[in-house]
Amino acid sequence: MWSFALLGVLVTCVSARAILDAPPTRQSPPQGATTVCQDGCTFKKIQSAIDSLQDSASADHTVFIFPGTYTEQVTIPAMKGKLTIAGWTSNTLSADANTVTIQSGAFEARNPSVSSPTADESTATVINRAARSALYNLNIRNTHGGDEQAVALAALNDRQGYYGLGVFGRSNTLLAQTGAQLYARCTIQGVNDFIYGQHARVLISQAAVAVAGTGGGSITASGRADSADPGMMVLDRCSVQAAAGSNVASQSVFLGQPWGPWARVTVQKSELGGLIAPAGWTSWSQGGSNTQHAAFDEVDNTGPGASGYRAVFASRLAVAVTPEAVLGGDYKDWTDQYYYSPGS
Repeated sequence: MWSFALLGVLVTCVSARAILDAPPTRQSPPQGATTVCQDGCTFKKIQSAIDSLQDSASADHTVFIFPGTYTEQVTIPAMKGKLTIAGWTSNTLSADANTVTIQSGAFEARNPSVSSPTADESTATVINRAARSALYNLNIRNTHGGDEQAVALAALNDRQGYYGLGVFGRSNTLLAQTGAQLYARCTIQGVNDFIYGQHARVLISQAAVAVAGTGGGSITASGRADSADPGMMVLDRCSVQAAAGSNVASQSVFLGQPWGPWARVTVQKSELGGLIAPAGWTSWSQGGSNTQHAAFDEVDNTGPGASGYRAVFASRLAVAVTPEAVLGGDYKDWTDQYYYSPGS
Protein backbone atom coordinates (compact mmCIF):
# COMPACT_ATOMS: atom_id res chain seq x y z
CA MET A 1 0.00 0.00 0.00
CA TRP A 2 1.37 3.40 -1.00
CA SER A 3 0.27 6.65 0.63
CA PHE A 4 1.17 10.11 -0.61
CA ALA A 5 0.29 13.53 0.77
CA LEU A 6 -0.90 15.64 -2.16
CA LEU A 7 -2.02 19.22 -1.55
CA GLY A 8 -3.10 18.33 1.95
CA VAL A 9 -5.16 15.32 0.86
CA LEU A 10 -4.10 11.80 1.75
CA VAL A 11 -4.33 9.63 -1.35
CA THR A 12 -3.96 5.89 -0.88
CA CYS A 13 -2.93 3.52 -3.66
CA VAL A 14 -4.40 0.18 -2.67
CA SER A 15 -3.34 -1.74 -5.76
CA ALA A 16 -1.93 -1.37 -9.25
CA ARG A 17 -5.50 -1.11 -10.51
CA ALA A 18 -6.45 1.95 -8.45
CA ILE A 19 -6.51 4.33 -11.39
CA LEU A 20 -8.08 7.32 -9.65
CA ASP A 21 -5.76 7.10 -6.66
CA ALA A 22 -2.47 7.22 -8.57
CA PRO A 23 -0.46 10.39 -7.90
CA PRO A 24 0.46 12.94 -10.59
CA THR A 25 3.67 13.59 -8.65
CA ARG A 26 5.90 11.45 -6.45
CA GLN A 27 8.06 13.61 -4.21
CA SER A 28 8.16 11.78 -0.90
CA PRO A 29 8.65 8.13 0.03
CA PRO A 30 5.68 6.02 1.10
CA GLN A 31 5.63 4.82 4.68
CA GLY A 32 8.08 1.99 5.27
CA ALA A 33 10.05 2.53 2.08
CA THR A 34 13.80 2.04 1.91
CA THR A 35 15.26 5.35 0.77
CA VAL A 36 18.28 6.20 -1.36
CA CYS A 37 19.80 9.64 -1.77
CA GLN A 38 23.21 11.18 -2.13
CA ASP A 39 23.15 12.81 1.30
CA GLY A 40 21.09 12.12 4.40
CA CYS A 41 19.51 8.73 3.62
CA THR A 42 20.38 5.32 4.99
CA PHE A 43 21.77 4.33 1.60
CA LYS A 44 23.74 6.26 -0.99
CA LYS A 45 23.86 3.40 -3.48
CA ILE A 46 20.83 1.73 -5.02
CA GLN A 47 22.51 -1.68 -4.95
CA SER A 48 23.15 -1.32 -1.22
CA ALA A 49 19.46 -0.60 -0.63
CA ILE A 50 18.40 -3.64 -2.65
CA ASP A 51 20.95 -5.84 -0.89
CA SER A 52 19.42 -4.83 2.45
CA LEU A 53 16.04 -6.33 1.55
CA GLN A 54 15.20 -9.86 2.56
CA ASP A 55 14.73 -11.47 -0.82
CA SER A 56 13.48 -14.68 0.76
CA ALA A 57 10.65 -12.94 2.63
CA SER A 58 7.12 -12.84 1.21
CA ALA A 59 6.62 -9.21 2.23
CA ASP A 60 6.47 -6.51 -0.43
CA HIS A 61 9.29 -3.97 -0.61
CA THR A 62 9.50 -0.40 -1.87
CA VAL A 63 12.69 1.51 -2.66
CA PHE A 64 12.30 5.27 -3.12
CA ILE A 65 15.14 7.16 -4.81
CA PHE A 66 15.68 10.89 -4.44
CA PRO A 67 17.02 13.02 -7.33
CA GLY A 68 20.58 12.46 -8.51
CA THR A 69 22.85 10.54 -10.83
CA TYR A 70 23.87 7.14 -9.48
CA THR A 71 26.84 5.63 -11.30
CA GLU A 72 26.63 1.90 -10.64
CA GLN A 73 25.45 -1.40 -12.04
CA VAL A 74 22.35 -2.62 -10.23
CA THR A 75 21.25 -6.25 -10.01
CA ILE A 76 17.77 -6.97 -8.67
CA PRO A 77 17.54 -10.60 -7.53
CA ALA A 78 14.46 -12.82 -7.59
CA MET A 79 12.19 -12.09 -4.62
CA LYS A 80 9.14 -13.77 -3.14
CA GLY A 81 7.39 -10.47 -2.46
CA LYS A 82 6.68 -7.68 -4.92
CA LEU A 83 9.44 -5.12 -5.35
CA THR A 84 8.68 -1.53 -6.35
CA ILE A 85 11.46 0.94 -7.17
CA ALA A 86 10.36 4.52 -7.75
CA GLY A 87 12.16 7.75 -8.52
CA TRP A 88 11.27 11.26 -7.39
CA THR A 89 9.31 13.11 -10.05
CA SER A 90 7.08 16.11 -10.57
CA ASN A 91 5.16 14.34 -13.35
CA THR A 92 4.68 10.61 -13.06
CA LEU A 93 3.33 10.24 -16.61
CA SER A 94 6.33 11.81 -18.36
CA ALA A 95 9.80 10.31 -18.62
CA ASP A 96 10.99 13.82 -19.49
CA ALA A 97 10.41 14.81 -15.87
CA ASN A 98 12.57 12.04 -14.40
CA THR A 99 15.20 13.24 -11.93
CA VAL A 100 16.87 9.93 -11.07
CA THR A 101 19.52 8.54 -13.43
CA ILE A 102 21.26 5.19 -13.04
CA GLN A 103 24.22 4.88 -15.37
CA SER A 104 27.18 2.68 -16.22
CA GLY A 105 29.36 2.12 -19.25
CA ALA A 106 29.87 -1.65 -19.40
CA PHE A 107 30.03 -3.28 -22.81
CA GLU A 108 30.91 -6.57 -24.46
CA ALA A 109 33.25 -6.84 -27.41
CA ARG A 110 32.32 -9.89 -29.46
CA ASN A 111 31.21 -10.93 -32.90
CA PRO A 112 27.65 -9.55 -33.19
CA SER A 113 26.57 -12.61 -35.20
CA VAL A 114 26.95 -14.77 -32.07
CA SER A 115 23.67 -14.91 -30.12
CA SER A 116 24.54 -14.58 -26.45
CA PRO A 117 21.93 -12.78 -24.33
CA THR A 118 23.49 -14.27 -21.20
CA ALA A 119 26.74 -12.47 -21.96
CA ASP A 120 24.87 -9.33 -22.98
CA GLU A 121 23.01 -9.09 -19.68
CA SER A 122 26.28 -8.76 -17.78
CA THR A 123 26.77 -5.37 -19.44
CA ALA A 124 23.41 -4.04 -18.28
CA THR A 125 23.18 -1.00 -16.07
CA VAL A 126 20.11 -2.56 -14.41
CA ILE A 127 19.51 -6.33 -14.37
CA ASN A 128 16.04 -7.23 -13.10
CA ARG A 129 15.43 -10.87 -12.13
CA ALA A 130 12.43 -10.17 -9.88
CA ALA A 131 8.99 -11.35 -10.99
CA ARG A 132 6.03 -9.07 -10.17
CA SER A 133 8.36 -6.09 -9.91
CA ALA A 134 7.57 -2.52 -10.92
CA LEU A 135 10.01 0.27 -11.76
CA TYR A 136 8.83 3.87 -11.98
CA ASN A 137 10.29 7.10 -13.34
CA LEU A 138 13.96 6.18 -13.56
CA ASN A 139 16.42 7.03 -16.30
CA ILE A 140 18.54 3.96 -17.00
CA ARG A 141 21.49 4.66 -19.21
CA ASN A 142 24.41 2.74 -20.68
CA THR A 143 26.95 5.43 -21.50
CA HIS A 144 29.19 3.32 -23.74
CA GLY A 145 29.56 5.20 -27.00
CA GLY A 146 30.67 2.41 -29.32
CA ASP A 147 28.75 -0.14 -31.36
CA GLU A 148 29.49 -3.11 -29.09
CA GLN A 149 26.70 -4.77 -27.11
CA ALA A 150 25.99 -2.43 -24.21
CA VAL A 151 22.67 -3.04 -22.46
CA ALA A 152 20.93 -0.45 -20.32
CA LEU A 153 18.11 -2.63 -18.95
CA ALA A 154 17.98 -6.44 -18.88
CA ALA A 155 14.45 -7.61 -18.01
CA LEU A 156 14.64 -11.28 -17.08
CA ASN A 157 11.42 -12.43 -15.43
CA ASP A 158 7.65 -12.57 -15.60
CA ARG A 159 5.05 -9.90 -14.80
CA GLN A 160 7.45 -7.01 -14.82
CA GLY A 161 6.07 -3.50 -15.22
CA TYR A 162 8.11 -0.48 -16.31
CA TYR A 163 6.45 2.91 -16.06
CA GLY A 164 7.69 6.32 -17.14
CA LEU A 165 11.26 5.06 -17.61
CA GLY A 166 13.92 6.56 -19.83
CA VAL A 167 16.09 3.73 -21.22
CA PHE A 168 19.09 5.00 -23.18
CA GLY A 169 21.93 3.34 -25.06
CA ARG A 170 23.21 2.58 -28.55
CA SER A 171 23.27 -1.11 -29.47
CA ASN A 172 21.01 -3.54 -27.56
CA THR A 173 19.62 -0.93 -25.18
CA LEU A 174 16.72 -3.02 -23.88
CA LEU A 175 17.03 -6.79 -23.44
CA ALA A 176 13.51 -8.14 -22.84
CA GLN A 177 14.21 -11.83 -22.43
CA THR A 178 11.62 -13.78 -20.45
CA GLY A 179 8.01 -13.60 -19.27
CA ALA A 180 5.25 -11.02 -19.68
CA GLN A 181 6.53 -7.44 -19.59
CA LEU A 182 4.79 -4.07 -19.92
CA TYR A 183 6.58 -0.81 -20.78
CA ALA A 184 4.13 2.09 -20.48
CA ARG A 185 4.84 5.76 -21.22
CA CYS A 186 8.58 5.15 -21.44
CA THR A 187 11.29 6.60 -23.65
CA ILE A 188 13.51 3.96 -25.27
CA GLN A 189 16.49 5.18 -27.27
CA GLY A 190 19.21 3.51 -29.29
CA VAL A 191 20.88 3.14 -32.66
CA ASN A 192 20.49 -0.48 -33.77
CA ASP A 193 18.62 -3.56 -32.48
CA PHE A 194 17.93 -1.58 -29.35
CA ILE A 195 14.75 -3.44 -28.39
CA TYR A 196 15.57 -7.14 -28.50
CA GLY A 197 15.12 -10.50 -26.81
CA GLN A 198 13.98 -14.07 -27.36
CA HIS A 199 11.22 -15.47 -25.16
CA ALA A 200 9.48 -12.50 -23.52
CA ARG A 201 5.95 -11.34 -24.33
CA VAL A 202 6.55 -7.62 -24.55
CA LEU A 203 4.00 -4.82 -24.79
CA ILE A 204 5.46 -1.34 -25.28
CA SER A 205 2.63 1.17 -25.12
CA GLN A 206 2.44 4.95 -25.57
CA ALA A 207 6.22 5.11 -25.61
CA ALA A 208 8.65 7.44 -27.34
CA VAL A 209 10.90 5.21 -29.44
CA ALA A 210 13.87 7.44 -30.26
CA VAL A 211 16.47 6.54 -32.87
CA ALA A 212 19.92 8.05 -32.31
CA GLY A 213 22.95 8.10 -34.61
CA THR A 214 22.72 8.62 -38.35
CA GLY A 215 20.40 5.76 -39.35
CA GLY A 216 20.82 2.52 -41.22
CA GLY A 217 19.84 0.23 -38.36
CA SER A 218 16.79 -1.59 -37.02
CA ILE A 219 14.71 -0.80 -33.97
CA THR A 220 13.73 -4.33 -32.94
CA ALA A 221 15.45 -7.71 -33.14
CA SER A 222 13.24 -10.62 -32.17
CA GLY A 223 15.21 -13.77 -31.40
CA ARG A 224 12.24 -16.15 -31.34
CA ALA A 225 13.71 -19.50 -32.36
CA ASP A 226 10.70 -21.71 -33.16
CA SER A 227 6.93 -21.72 -33.52
CA ALA A 228 6.39 -22.95 -29.95
CA ASP A 229 8.30 -20.07 -28.39
CA PRO A 230 5.90 -17.57 -26.71
CA GLY A 231 8.10 -14.61 -27.57
CA MET A 232 6.51 -11.56 -29.19
CA MET A 233 6.99 -7.82 -29.26
CA VAL A 234 4.13 -5.35 -29.73
CA LEU A 235 4.67 -1.61 -30.08
CA ASP A 236 1.31 -0.01 -29.38
CA ARG A 237 0.43 3.68 -29.84
CA CYS A 238 4.09 4.66 -29.86
CA SER A 239 5.88 7.59 -31.45
CA VAL A 240 8.86 6.49 -33.55
CA GLN A 241 11.09 9.46 -34.32
CA ALA A 242 14.72 10.55 -34.50
CA ALA A 243 16.22 11.32 -31.10
CA ALA A 244 16.78 14.94 -30.23
CA GLY A 245 20.15 16.13 -31.50
CA SER A 246 20.64 13.15 -33.81
CA ASN A 247 21.17 13.27 -37.57
CA VAL A 248 19.18 10.26 -38.74
CA ALA A 249 18.88 10.07 -42.51
CA SER A 250 15.42 10.02 -44.04
CA GLN A 251 13.99 6.57 -44.85
CA SER A 252 17.03 4.80 -43.41
CA VAL A 253 15.71 2.95 -40.35
CA PHE A 254 13.81 -0.36 -40.22
CA LEU A 255 11.17 -1.33 -37.69
CA GLY A 256 12.86 -4.66 -37.17
CA GLN A 257 15.02 -7.49 -38.39
CA PRO A 258 14.63 -11.20 -37.55
CA TRP A 259 17.38 -12.21 -35.14
CA GLY A 260 15.63 -15.58 -34.85
CA PRO A 261 13.97 -17.57 -37.65
CA TRP A 262 10.50 -17.22 -36.09
CA ALA A 263 10.74 -13.54 -35.17
CA ARG A 264 7.41 -11.98 -34.18
CA VAL A 265 6.87 -8.20 -33.96
CA THR A 266 3.78 -6.02 -34.40
CA VAL A 267 3.75 -2.23 -34.64
CA GLN A 268 0.23 -0.88 -34.27
CA LYS A 269 -1.55 2.46 -34.06
CA SER A 270 1.80 4.23 -33.90
CA GLU A 271 3.12 7.46 -35.41
CA LEU A 272 6.06 6.62 -37.67
CA GLY A 273 8.38 9.45 -38.64
CA GLY A 274 10.05 9.94 -41.99
CA LEU A 275 13.15 8.07 -40.81
CA ILE A 276 11.41 4.73 -41.46
CA ALA A 277 12.43 3.04 -44.72
CA PRO A 278 9.64 2.30 -47.24
CA ALA A 279 10.30 -1.44 -46.89
CA GLY A 280 9.59 -1.13 -43.18
CA TRP A 281 11.38 -4.36 -42.29
CA THR A 282 14.65 -5.98 -43.31
CA SER A 283 16.27 -9.42 -43.32
CA TRP A 284 18.81 -10.54 -40.74
CA SER A 285 22.17 -8.96 -41.40
CA GLN A 286 24.32 -11.94 -40.30
CA GLY A 287 24.20 -15.31 -42.06
CA GLY A 288 20.75 -16.45 -43.24
CA SER A 289 17.94 -14.00 -43.88
CA ASN A 290 15.57 -15.51 -41.25
CA THR A 291 12.54 -14.23 -43.16
CA GLN A 292 10.72 -17.45 -44.13
CA HIS A 293 8.76 -17.74 -40.87
CA ALA A 294 9.07 -14.19 -39.57
CA ALA A 295 5.81 -12.48 -38.55
CA PHE A 296 6.28 -8.74 -39.04
CA ASP A 297 2.91 -6.99 -38.86
CA GLU A 298 1.53 -3.45 -38.85
CA VAL A 299 -1.91 -2.21 -37.87
CA ASP A 300 -3.29 1.30 -38.47
CA ASN A 301 0.00 3.18 -38.25
CA THR A 302 0.16 6.83 -39.30
CA GLY A 303 2.80 9.37 -40.28
CA PRO A 304 5.21 9.59 -43.22
CA GLY A 305 6.95 6.36 -42.23
CA ALA A 306 3.73 4.35 -42.31
CA SER A 307 3.46 4.37 -46.09
CA GLY A 308 5.62 2.45 -48.53
CA TYR A 309 5.77 -0.77 -50.47
CA ARG A 310 6.86 -2.85 -47.44
CA ALA A 311 8.95 -6.02 -47.54
CA VAL A 312 7.31 -9.11 -49.05
CA PHE A 313 7.67 -10.95 -45.73
CA ALA A 314 5.73 -8.26 -43.82
CA SER A 315 1.95 -7.85 -43.48
CA ARG A 316 -0.61 -5.18 -42.78
CA LEU A 317 -3.40 -6.42 -40.51
CA ALA A 318 -6.89 -5.08 -39.87
CA VAL A 319 -7.16 -5.99 -36.18
CA ALA A 320 -4.81 -4.84 -33.42
CA VAL A 321 -3.17 -7.24 -30.99
CA THR A 322 -4.90 -7.14 -27.60
CA PRO A 323 -3.09 -6.80 -24.26
CA GLU A 324 -4.52 -10.16 -23.24
CA ALA A 325 -2.78 -11.81 -26.19
CA VAL A 326 0.56 -10.41 -25.07
CA LEU A 327 0.43 -10.16 -21.29
CA GLY A 328 -2.22 -12.74 -20.41
CA GLY A 329 -5.84 -12.51 -19.39
CA ASP A 330 -4.95 -11.46 -15.85
CA TYR A 331 -2.80 -8.50 -16.90
CA LYS A 332 -4.93 -6.01 -14.95
CA ASP A 333 -3.98 -7.82 -11.74
CA TRP A 334 -0.30 -6.90 -12.03
CA THR A 335 -0.06 -3.85 -14.30
CA ASP A 336 -0.52 -0.24 -13.22
CA GLN A 337 -3.66 1.02 -14.92
CA TYR A 338 -2.78 4.63 -14.15
CA TYR A 339 0.00 4.34 -16.72
CA TYR A 340 -1.62 1.88 -19.11
CA SER A 341 -5.08 1.31 -20.53
CA PRO A 342 -5.90 -0.43 -23.82
CA GLY A 343 -6.44 1.74 -26.88
CA SER A 344 -9.62 1.86 -28.88
